[in-house]
Amino acid sequence: MLIGEMAQAAILGDALLAPASMIAAMLLGPEVIGTLTLPVLATGMVWHLVLSAIFGVIFAAVVAYWPTLRQSATTTLGAGAVYGTALWLVNFYVIGLAVGWTWFAAMTNPIAQVIVHAFFFGLPLGWYLSRQLPAVVAAVPEEERRREAA
Repeated sequence: MLIGEMAQAAILGDALLAPASMIAAMLLGPEVIGTLTLPVLATGMVWHLVLSAIFGVIFAAVVAYWPTLRQSATTTLGAGAVYGTALWLVNFYVIGLAVGWTWFAAMTNPIAQVIVHAFFFGLPLGWYLSRQLPAVVAAVPEEERRREAA
């Protein structure tokens, strides 16, 4: 997803690594926005990776416990795209504004963010889970699968 963020930044005329400094600002404060030093960029990239992993695990848990989302790869992909979009809305416009990270909503292009969150986070996450689900479902005891189907 960070690659998608960097690509959209470059397309929109910002510095390629600008998204990393915005993410770092969550931990280091808004004065680092636009700062492209190694400590700021490393902080932003590591924090982005940590958050992506956490949000990925949350979505995997939702898919694991909601059988409807496992009906087909298409369903899981679609759910991933919806999840990515919802994640953007909640993070930028609810959590971000509530904790004072106003720069996310103010300094980003909403259309670009929908594209990045849906197609560079949600779809790959849904694709990965759809590839893993047959093995996960096979590991679930037959009796439990029948209960879920009922």
